[in-house]
Amino acid sequence: MGEIRGRRGSRGATLVETALILPALAVIVFGVVDLGRAYQLQIRLDGAAREGATHAQLSPNDVSCGGSDDIEGRAAEAEPDLVNEPGYAVTVLAEDAGGNLTVPVTGCGSTTVDAGERVRVEVVATFQLLTPLVGGVVGDTILLTGSNEIEVLG
Repeated sequence: MGEIRGRRGSRGATLVETALILPALAVIVFGVVDLGRAYQLQIRLDGAAREGATHAQLSPNDVSCGGSDDIEGRAAEAEPDLVNEPGYAVTVLAEDAGGNLTVPVTGCGSTTVDAGERVRVEVVATFQLLTPLVGGVVGDTILLTGSNEIEVLG
């Protein structure tokens, strides 16, 4: 009879241990999934910014001319699904007199960026976390930014 009692106690202990470990394991698994999704979005943002910067190298003043032949259009063409991400935006910054990239370049030819100056194309999107516990610590959404700097050619 002593053996049977020992087995029952062992089963109960295993059930309690599983109940204690399972939530922590779930947080770790979903955290790893979130990390992978965030990394994938970051790579896509970097690719879109790189494509926008490539166009900005020759046409830095054509930010939003309303077609695919401007900086915003090229960034969107590089990663078409990014346009549907919450918080998606493309920003182009040019050098100020001190050489800092702080001057916003907007519109279609309304700002003048000269050859030899640097521009930075930034593509941002909001990342929505799946893991509630992690979301409680860092917030439910995280703003990710992909950027690329390039020198304007003449």
